[in-house]
Amino acid sequence: MRRSVVLGAGLGALAAFPAAAGRPAPPGTLIIAPDRVVTGAVNGQPARFRMQANGTSTLVLNPDAAARLGLRGGWIKVGAKVGPVLVRGQTAVTRYAVVGHDQRKRVGWFERPTAPGFDGDLGPASVPHPVVVFQLRPPVAGERPVVLTLADMGLRGLGTSLTIGGQTIFVTWALDRRDSVATAAAGAVLAPPLGGQFVGAPGRATFAFGVERPVRRLRLDRPLALGPLRLDAVQVRTADYGNVSAIPVADSDPGEIVVTGSRKSGKALYALQIGTEAMAGCSSLVFDKPRRQIILHCR
Repeated sequence: MRRSVVLGAGLGALAAFPAAAGRPAPPGTLIIAPDRVVTGAVNGQPARFRMQANGTSTLVLNPDAAARLGLRGGWIKVGAKVGPVLVRGQTAVTRYAVVGHDQRKRVGWFERPTAPGFDGDLGPASVPHPVVVFQLRPPVAGERPVVLTLADMGLRGLGTSLTIGGQTIFVTWALDRRDSVATAAAGAVLAPPLGGQFVGAPGRATFAFGVERPVRRLRLDRPLALGPLRLDAVQVRTADYGNVSAIPVADSDPGEIVVTGSRKSGKALYALQIGTEAMAGCSSLVFDKPRRQIILHCR
């Protein structure tokens, strides 16, 4: 029988959350329904957003929405690098409102759409509400709340972190993705202590702005435990920036070694996205910004 390995992820004491227990939520709480559709306004005009648990710290609009809403790019330009692909963007300072709360803040948009079918993407850090609750499914008997320490990664948004092998890995939740995904640098850090080996054939997965990247399944002989979540495997981006360690392959070519990147190509990114498969037993995901807590309610 395999045993789980629990890594330091800033786990706090168990704590109940009123909204999940059927009691009124704290004042200022933003409740996100399972479809994650949020209505609001930009520059005084109605807009329809998609709420992303792994969203950035600012509103990111689709380019056609930015044009329709009358935004003009200012002197601060931005760029998003997804693997080797650079997606150029622009920014402007404007007012945008979300469910009765508005703020004046810099927003961005890129030459590729970020949220097809919506006007843009929001994240927990890009709304002024102190508490953001993602309702994933109805609660069930036997659930318990687990508190993780909230990590603020600036423009990259909010998540938590774990430390393994002396390296800190930033953890977020990707509610549009079934599989959990690690960057190459994070995969190389996770593999040695957890008995990780690549299995199966290499594949491709779609990331931000529709960019496809090569991935491969990393099987973990000792599951990674993050609060109530257990990861037996993750998809690893096998060609990312950074000088990372090699990972052995556990299939017909056991002598193969996969090496990714070099420091000349960019800074290593240690990041892990938790997919919906790992969240199947959870009813809600709560970002409590004043308390710097992320609360999972899972069975």
